[in-house]
Amino acid sequence: MNQALENCIIERFTGTHHRQLLVISGAEVWCLNQIEQLVTLASSNSNGDFSILSCRSELPKGVSFPSTNNTQYRHHLGREHDWVIYNCWQGVRANAMAALAGTVKSNGLMILLCPSLDTWQKHIDKELSERISYGQTDRVESSLFIELLSKHIITDGNTLLCDEKGFNGTNSKVAEALIQSSFHEQNKVVVAIEKVLTGHRNRPLVISADRGRGKTAALGIAAGRLIDKFDSQILVCAPQKVSVETLFKHARVECKLVEDNIKFVAIDDLIQNQPSCDLLIIDEAAGIPVSHLKKIAQHYRRVVFSTTVHGYEGTGRGFDIRFKPYLAALRPELNSASMEQPIRWYANDCLETFWWKTLQLKPIEDNNLQPDATTDSGSIKLVKINKRELFHDEVGLNQIFNLLVEAHYQTTPDDLVALLDAPDQHIFVIKINEHSVGVILTNEEGGVFSESLSTNVVRGHRRVQGHLLAQQLAFNSGDISYLSLRYLRVVRIAISDNFRRQGIGKQALAELQNWAQAQDMDFLGTSFGASAELVRFWQHNEFQSCLLGYHKDKATAEFSLLMLKPLRLSHTNKLITLQTSLLNNIEFHCVQIYQHIDNDVLIPILEELSETEGDTMNEYYQSRLTLFAKDNRSLESSAVLIKTLLDDKTSYAMLSHKSLSLLVDFTLKKQPIPQLVASYKLSGKKALQTKLREICCEYLSHYEKIKP
Repeated sequence: MNQALENCIIERFTGTHHRQLLVISGAEVWCLNQIEQLVTLASSNSNGDFSILSCRSELPKGVSFPSTNNTQYRHHLGREHDWVIYNCWQGVRANAMAALAGTVKSNGLMILLCPSLDTWQKHIDKELSERISYGQTDRVESSLFIELLSKHIITDGNTLLCDEKGFNGTNSKVAEALIQSSFHEQNKVVVAIEKVLTGHRNRPLVISADRGRGKTAALGIAAGRLIDKFDSQILVCAPQKVSVETLFKHARVECKLVEDNIKFVAIDDLIQNQPSCDLLIIDEAAGIPVSHLKKIAQHYRRVVFSTTVHGYEGTGRGFDIRFKPYLAALRPELNSASMEQPIRWYANDCLETFWWKTLQLKPIEDNNLQPDATTDSGSIKLVKINKRELFHDEVGLNQIFNLLVEAHYQTTPDDLVALLDAPDQHIFVIKINEHSVGVILTNEEGGVFSESLSTNVVRGHRRVQGHLLAQQLAFNSGDISYLSLRYLRVVRIAISDNFRRQGIGKQALAELQNWAQAQDMDFLGTSFGASAELVRFWQHNEFQSCLLGYHKDKATAEFSLLMLKPLRLSHTNKLITLQTSLLNNIEFHCVQIYQHIDNDVLIPILEELSETEGDTMNEYYQSRLTLFAKDNRSLESSAVLIKTLLDDKTSYAMLSHKSLSLLVDFTLKKQPIPQLVASYKLSGKKALQTKLREICCEYLSHYEKIKP
């Protein structure tokens, strides 16, 4: 082992230092040999309580430490290790590196093993096929992301670097003032948590902080004190039980009887059974579907939501974008608290700063988005960005990525890698008078499938990386021809806050359509977690619903919706076939799969699909519907007739949203009469029948005026 490196490691055991990144760069066998010596050195110099987490790296025989890989790293979140060893020779995933960095203890090291920095970007990454679309890997000659990572390793003054030529770097000592810093910020948050229980009802608290700020510990301290003072019953919920071990540990310190008063409850149990408690604590709330958070906020009167700001999974922004405005409207006396001061490490932590900068996890202050730019239609331009030029413009890269982070809840560090490296992903900046106001991220899909692969995809035997639209359409329709078509999928469209709701997105999509047609594409498309607002946005831009997923997204509890806009007239019939199939699927699965899909989402889709059905009302249906509406025909004998209202496109303009919602729940979801009576605040079955007769009368009166 290099003597300077050995001295550096020994020094770390005798003082207080910032967490740092150690990069061991060279041939893989040489890198692993260095690790073997480092682990032996650490074992002989530590006090025995020393923990190492290894990701895809072999440790010396006889050494027993936990290990993980690029897909299982989540199991270690919420735990701490002195060292994390990440073997880049076995594949690089930015999400995993960012997450595992957060498990490194104060005074610890994150150790990267990698090829020589001057050639690493041309190294064939073993994870390449997992993050680059099928048929595109041969186009990746060099990785801009690895080049960016290497540049930051070389230029960062606090990174320790060891290669076969020698060692460079020094340990970054923590100033005495930082070591002696108080926990005043955490103490203020503890008081705020206690006040949720001791103060007025309906005043929830939202705690926001980056990782390592001690918010989970603060939750535990407050819980223990409340139990000690008031014998409170407290429930704790989080995406994973292991992530709240710290909370329970701190609660036990404050109160010995804590086990009888504080319990962990899984999110599904919480939503379904709604157990009672004096205080509900939701830790890592950003990892819980927004629809679940809304139900929690509606039912529980004393609740604390805690969330990570710069989440490695990209979910932190979902909490801010999708849930916090809802919570503020529901509970106007909502309180918020933030924590800036690190607890698990020290301010100006070297490792945290490195990954924030490298992975663009915080915005650079220099921002050229101009709030005073005019938005007349003639001034909007869509500019395709060259990735090499973007690599050299780090302020521009930071602005684009942070705009994507701000606008979408699922933007992650892995998306930064794709943005720089994926040859099929294109970046378009929306400009107004030369000022950047938004960005559109797209994927080029389809047109690369062999005959045998196409057959296996349609039969459900294969699913390759990427090509979401082509594969979903082919598999669900059983039509192999969808794999030979070419699609431009809109992955993200993000507009700066100052320019939203001004029609800029619509104009930009029109420009994108022109570009796609010039590239001989067959369809523009998109796929997203279906919310009422997004469905309306894409419909307003003439995209048409084609596939509704059968499973809820784990992060949002929303069903995915695939929408298309044909770029050739010859594809119109394909679209009609897809929409007819979608309508049949919705009607068949509404009783079970789509029973709990929000009617705010379902109704606009049904309205759109009714266009493909044409005018379904005729004299036969009209006369029999009139018998129910105005005479004494029973509800049971008329249910099928009532369903025809949803097939007729004119109904959606005639009837109120509440009336349409009742029709959906009664005729498609087939909800039991007691449930309908309760949901719509009716006195009983007779009142339900009366209400449905009124809806039919309203429809018939309008229909009489417009019928041919």
